[in-house]
Amino acid sequence: MHSNYATASQTLMSQLGGVLRTFIDDLVAMGLWHDVVITSLTDFGRQFAANGTGLDHGDAHATLTLGGRVRGGANAVFGEMPSASQIETANAWPAELDSRALLATIIQQHLGLDPYVTAFPGEIGAQFSVPDFSLFT
Repeated sequence: MHSNYATASQTLMSQLGGVLRTFIDDLVAMGLWHDVVITSLTDFGRQFAANGTGLDHGDAHATLTLGGRVRGGANAVFGEMPSASQIETANAWPAELDSRALLATIIQQHLGLDPYVTAFPGEIGAQFSVPDFSLFT
């Protein structure tokens, strides 16, 4: 999606929102909402400035995490807003968190499993730690 990024993103996010709303409504109706965590991660971010035909790949990624036990509100945003000078210099949102750390937190705190054994064994797991995001209520 390198061209028409704003319109395409708006359309895709609207579709995603509708699908998630339907899925969440079904989970609530079945009494399962507090047992489920939904996480969507992008594989890369986008730069701030267009290159003429779209936006090139950036450093940071976007993550959406939902669930009946997931804390919302002000605690739902993790990371720091880059300064204007950082944005001007870098032209991309700086990466602050390894996405595996978020997934490991969900595996550990929601599923009660050891993420270093179940999902990220060996050297892969040695590359990051499981932070305490206070993600769950």
